[in-house]
Amino acid sequence: MSRNVLVTGGGTGIGRAIAARFARAGEQLTITGRRAALLAGTARDLGAHHVAFDASDPRAVDAALAELPAVVDVLVNAAGASIQPVVQPGSLPEVSELWIANLRANLPRLST
Repeated sequence: MSRNVLVTGGGTGIGRAIAARFARAGEQLTITGRRAALLAGTARDLGAHHVAFDASDPRAVDAALAELPAVVDVLVNAAGASIQPVVQPGSLPEVSELWIANLRANLPRLST
């Protein structure tokens, strides 16, 4: 009996690799991501359902709920991004600033 698996950020990178593993195992797979065309190609390659939306935007998530499985047995949150510095941080305060910028990029509702 297969499970309903939902992988956010399933179009590329680690999310795609995780989604591919579930697809090979015969699970009912849904992948999500922001880039609709890229996501559609990955879904076609994996035999998955796809729903394009920005998982960091609560309104977009709410709007996408009707297209997502009513029951999710396995949820993998692989959506995220890394801010790449123009120059490598040279001091501990610069490393801290970059780390906080990455955290804010991935948790936009984070208060200061």
